[in-house]
Amino acid sequence: MTDDLDEQTAKKLKKLEKHSDTRMLDPWERYRALIDTYEAFFDMNELADRKTRFALVMMGALNALNVILGTQRMFGDLTAGIRPVIGVYFTLYAALSLYFFIQAIATLRPRISMFPGGQPEAASRVGVRFIGDVVSAADDAYYQRWTGLQVGELCRETAQHVQVVARVTDAKFKALERVYNGLTAMTSLSAIMITGVAIYRLIS
Repeated sequence: MTDDLDEQTAKKLKKLEKHSDTRMLDPWERYRALIDTYEAFFDMNELADRKTRFALVMMGALNALNVILGTQRMFGDLTAGIRPVIGVYFTLYAALSLYFFIQAIATLRPRISMFPGGQPEAASRVGVRFIGDVVSAADDAYYQRWTGLQVGELCRETAQHVQVVARVTDAKFKALERVYNGLTAMTSLSAIMITGVAIYRLIS
């Protein structure tokens, strides 16, 4: 009877410990949590690329508007008295466009160089997750890495992978912020130019 009570108590304590917020993660829970974090950063990378492509579409529309205005004879007639100002405007606009495209390229570029690879450092990783380690290994050698792999080693290398993806994501979103800063500046400059031309025609 006492043994049954002790066993029930132990089960209750184990159940309470399992649902405790202060218990340590077991190895596979840690691995799943790392994979969830990796996938979240991967999704953020996809989001940054989509936002960059959207900004490029907006940029194309804005460029088309400026090209149409700049090539219309009527626009030239309207701005005949302020041609130096219009020249400065298109120079600034071209500089901002160049800045925008450079930042868009910085956002979309692969950044594969940020991922370690080649010869895995024995002290830091076992070489099963990073693409450079995978492609540099022979078929049997790569499989042998998995057969002798411990869960803790897998979690450690997955954590390193998460950190690298986090750095890539951080770089992408910093470049994306500069993309939208450039787009905002170009839109503002276009609005100022159109407003200025309208005011000039009203007072002239």
